[in-house]
Amino acid sequence: MQALQRAGDHGRLARVGVLGRMLRDVGIAELRREHPDRTDRELQLLWVARWLPRETLVAVWGFDPVAMDVRC
Repeated sequence: MQALQRAGDHGRLARVGVLGRMLRDVGIAELRREHPDRTDRELQLLWVARWLPRETLVAVWGFDPVAMDVRC
């Protein structure tokens, strides 16, 4: 706790970034285990699909997990 207080705003924000990347990496690793035949791009889009609505995925990236019969 004291380390976070000493880190200041910039240090705390940097740690949030590190934690966010770690969360993404763990999530993509889980998806890779579940879908070993998917490309890196597909795995990244499946990760995004956990956070964004399907309509956004289709409109922005042309990626439809439902059409691929994938649960994300």
